[in-house]
Amino acid sequence: MRDEELGQDEATLRLVACPECSAPAEIVDSSRIGSTGGPMEVVRVRCVVAHQFLMAAERLHHL
Repeated sequence: MRDEELGQDEATLRLVACPECSAPAEIVDSSRIGSTGGPMEVVRVRCVVAHQFLMAAERLHHL
């Protein structure tokens, strides 16, 4: 979901672990898409080492 839909301030920093190197990473964008199992949240993640991912939110490891 986009920040406006969540009611969060745009300056809110959402940190998770990078899926590749476990370094701190930020969720820079999110949205919901349709799937055969119902709507799914997809996030764009970028870590401090510059790895970038587009992935299902359910696969994230929160710090």
